[in-house]
Amino acid sequence: PNPQVDPETEDFHKGPNIGESVPVFELPDQNGSPTAYSPDGKNRSPSSCSTAALLVGFCKVQLVELQENFESLRADGINPYAISYDSVETLSDFATNHGITYPLLSDGNSDVMKAFGIFNDAVPEDHNW
Repeated sequence: PNPQVDPETEDFHKGPNIGESVPVFELPDQNGSPTAYSPDGKNRSPSSCSTAALLVGFCKVQLVELQENFESLRADGINPYAISYDSVETLSDFATNHGITYPLLSDGNSDVMKAFGIFNDAVPEDHNW
């Protein structure tokens, strides 16, 4: 079964609100390089974050769409990046195959996603879809 959550309900957490501080974190990007982010503006701020799992089709589409809008976002001063629980190797292959130039960050244990409050705990660990 595919758990459905209505994003309009109060129990659906979409992450930090605009202007709200986010946790300081460092994750490896698709090239294996450590990439640090902090809310103090020294590292990629303002930013736009997307979370994804490359095993899920719609996540792949969203990441490609983010790349398609990359130049427009940068022109507006927004530095996009995506966080995934996928491995650096998986992210590297995806970036190469789809021309992704923004950082794809590997959060193997989902620690950063949990710190942001955006970890999807409604999906069973043994899911097969």
